[in-house]
Amino acid sequence: EVKMLAELRHPNIILFMGATTKPHFCFVTEFMPKGNLFEHLANPASLIDDPTRLKMAKDIALGMVYLHQRKPPIIHNDL
Repeated sequence: EVKMLAELRHPNIILFMGATTKPHFCFVTEFMPKGNLFEHLANPASLIDDPTRLKMAKDIALGMVYLHQRKPPIIHNDL
């Protein structure tokens, strides 16, 4: 999985920087100053207007197309 993530380059996919196994296994990714999408969607105080929601949906779809068009395709099981 680490090898596969290291090869991904797309503007709509967070950049994988590396991984560590000590003190436990974790991925290192680029810093996202506004946090992750799940936290925004789960927070009732986080208001996202419809044009922004549409752009977010389009950006997610573009990232998924990139993953699905790879050889072999990559399936995102958490989406």
